[in-house]
Amino acid sequence: MVKSPFTKIQMTMGMKIKENELFEKLKLFFPDLVQSSQFDSWDCFTAKHNTVIELKCRNVHYDELIIERIKWDALAHKRASEALGTIYVCWTPKGTWAWNLGAINAPEWHIKRLPRTTEHLARDWINKEVGYLHIDQATRVKLPE
Repeated sequence: MVKSPFTKIQMTMGMKIKENELFEKLKLFFPDLVQSSQFDSWDCFTAKHNTVIELKCRNVHYDELIIERIKWDALAHKRASEALGTIYVCWTPKGTWAWNLGAINAPEWHIKRLPRTTEHLARDWINKEVGYLHIDQATRVKLPE
């Protein structure tokens, strides 16, 4: 198992940010962080830590944050097939959390009706299989303002 590169980091509060801003802030922790291609199942990669990272920015904070099963499975496959670490980083208005997915059990899966994508204004709703990751299983990440 690859150890999470996030250790002993405190939470920060802040205004809504977008994934590209979160990526730029994480480069302070991982200077070698590079964005993935649009066809990859993750958002960025750090060679130094041999880890792929998925980024999410949520408008509302919940103590349990959603992860889609298709995302979980793609990251688990990457971890198993290439011996990579897999980190899920989620920003909310109350802070940023990082889960080392290789160190926790898969969540219980549920079907939930959600927008096909949050990237566009069109609200095409579909059923998605999702699970919830509790922030108690994550590391709080202090991002620069």
